[in-house]
Amino acid sequence: MPRLLAIALLLFTPLVAPAADSPRHVLIIHSFGRHFAPFDTVAEEFHAVLSAQSPLPVEFSEASLELARLDGPDREQPLIEFLAAILQSHPPDLVVPVGAPAVLFTHRNRSRLFPSAPTLAVGADKRRIAAVADQPWLTSVSFALDLPLIARNITSLLPDTRHLFVVFGTAPVDQFWESETRREWPAALPGVEIHWLSHLPLASIRKSLASTPPHSAVFHGIMTRDAAGALHEHESALASLRSSTNSPVFGFSTEQLGLGAVGGPLISTREAGRSAALVALRLLSGESPATINSPPVPLNPPVYDWRELQRWNIPASRLPPGSSIRFKPQSLWQSHRTAVLATAAVLAIQSALIIALLTARRRARDTMANLRLTTEAASVGLWQDAPDGRNEIIASPEWRALFGFPPSGPISSDDIVDRVHPDDRRAVSDALANAVDNGDSYDLEHRIILPDGSTRWIASRGRADRPTPSQKPRRRGVSLDITARRDSEAELARQRGELAHLSRAASLGELSAALAHELNQPLGSILSNAQAAQHLIANPSPDLAEIRDILTDIVSEDRRASSVIIRLRSLLERGDTLPVPVSLHHCIDDALNLLKNDLLSRNIHVVRNFSPDLPNVMAERVHLQQLLLNLISNAADAMDAQPPHLRTLTFSSSLHQNSIQLDVADTGTGFSAPPESLFQPFHSSKPRGLGMGLAICRTIAEAHRGQLTAESPPGTGAVFHLSLPAAP
Repeated sequence: MPRLLAIALLLFTPLVAPAADSPRHVLIIHSFGRHFAPFDTVAEEFHAVLSAQSPLPVEFSEASLELARLDGPDREQPLIEFLAAILQSHPPDLVVPVGAPAVLFTHRNRSRLFPSAPTLAVGADKRRIAAVADQPWLTSVSFALDLPLIARNITSLLPDTRHLFVVFGTAPVDQFWESETRREWPAALPGVEIHWLSHLPLASIRKSLASTPPHSAVFHGIMTRDAAGALHEHESALASLRSSTNSPVFGFSTEQLGLGAVGGPLISTREAGRSAALVALRLLSGESPATINSPPVPLNPPVYDWRELQRWNIPASRLPPGSSIRFKPQSLWQSHRTAVLATAAVLAIQSALIIALLTARRRARDTMANLRLTTEAASVGLWQDAPDGRNEIIASPEWRALFGFPPSGPISSDDIVDRVHPDDRRAVSDALANAVDNGDSYDLEHRIILPDGSTRWIASRGRADRPTPSQKPRRRGVSLDITARRDSEAELARQRGELAHLSRAASLGELSAALAHELNQPLGSILSNAQAAQHLIANPSPDLAEIRDILTDIVSEDRRASSVIIRLRSLLERGDTLPVPVSLHHCIDDALNLLKNDLLSRNIHVVRNFSPDLPNVMAERVHLQQLLLNLISNAADAMDAQPPHLRTLTFSSSLHQNSIQLDVADTGTGFSAPPESLFQPFHSSKPRGLGMGLAICRTIAEAHRGQLTAESPPGTGAVFHLSLPAAP
């Protein structure tokens, strides 16, 4: 009992329409639950049509008996009390019971729950509600279920039928329809032995249907509860039977099409819902139920599932006139009309060209042979998933050779993944999975390992069909061997690194004087201190404190000389390093320290306009230092022609969004050529310059995902703008 009340509380859900004057309240009472097929389609269509066509707002409330297939009418008292409490303050303007159990429930409890509201019965066969059909407060849109017509449809499609297995449940509504079928079908099916299976649980029914004799058919009626007491919703029993039976399955409603039923003249629950909505409009406008007499909704014209007809080898010639077929794949003309027309046009044009160019046939053959040879030389291969859903790949001979597979034999997706380099498998798997999930294309480059252990670079491009509920998406693509291109790129990167190293080595000549001066001072100091220590030690009573101070000075000067040598070695080191967060200001200071003596000897004044709290940049310190040394050396050379008091080198730094910008400005003579020409290889304004310094500087900047540009404002010398990404 408490369980029934809980179900009622969950299923009685008001759906409030937009606020307006005098909304109409419609109470829908379900017999078996809001989502029980096929009655859920009746309620769904009724709700949609009435909401769309009603001139006034409509409030819908829904309640479900559930007990029609669980406990029975004698256990419905908690639901009655609950509805009475709810409806006392909010009585309905129209009561709509869906299904015969709900109609009978409404009749039994109308005087207590909604004594003045008209009632519209929907989705119940006229035989089930005959006892209450003459009530003045009730009108109905019922079904006219022609059981003999359904039986004759089976024998017309399967004229050799000798056995018919009939499946119903054990709930009251199931047993009512089984009794009606038992009464009407023996006369409609002469010569057919009918087997009634409602006394068996669903598992036993499936076992029986798996071994039916030849010339058998199956009819699935209503199974809300089987002999074992198990409940079945959403036609789950029909889907279960279809998967195990070896005979065609027939049903009674259009909702069973697509779930395993062959088809025939069936009940249209949506038509019943639409008709009921039109009657509800009349009732809500004030008409009396007694004046409305809607004819029962007849069976639809025959409709069949093409897939089931094919499965059971039922020819279309046996279908009744006026039949319709669902789920039939479109013909080539229907699905690819444009492509067929285009192909026909191409064929016509080709035929005309063949007739007109017979004399050029040999040349055309030579051209095709050359084209085929070019395709093979480019190592282009095509592949796609097998069309029947198997985990196999269909591939061209070029693709098989490209991936090192034999010319014939099956290839699975796992075989391909095994060929992909372990470091690239995650990227390839993610790209293919994204294409399958979203129907997108993919484009990536990855490595494969051939059976002989060699590595090959592959460019893979392709896409997957859009996924559908009934069809697995198919992938297809093209693969191209790009090993030679990758090798060329690696060689180019190596040569660029060599060039950068040579540039750093060439800079050593310009730095030699400054380095000699810096090393001369600490070495001279070390020599003087060492000689002084020798003199002190020669005394009979040497001053040990003085000697200790001298040794301390020697160690300090040695470290000073060592730091100069370390800076020089770091500048000349060969090889690549990973970008790390570095301080741009510290790199500028290091570069200025290396060129300090040269700048002093040239009387160049250095100005630092650094922005405070500037974040670090992502850079390779040695490469960044090389770039700065080139810019400083070029600026110093550009100011040689200026008077000493006009030689100023200015560094300005600032933050722009996620980038750090450094401006290096000099007061030299500037340049008259276009700024971009300065960065061209072998372009130099110096008499003995190689023309590679600024080209290398730009290469370094771009390798750091930055930019290097230049400008020469009139009368202000040259300004170089360096932009580098800020460190996270």
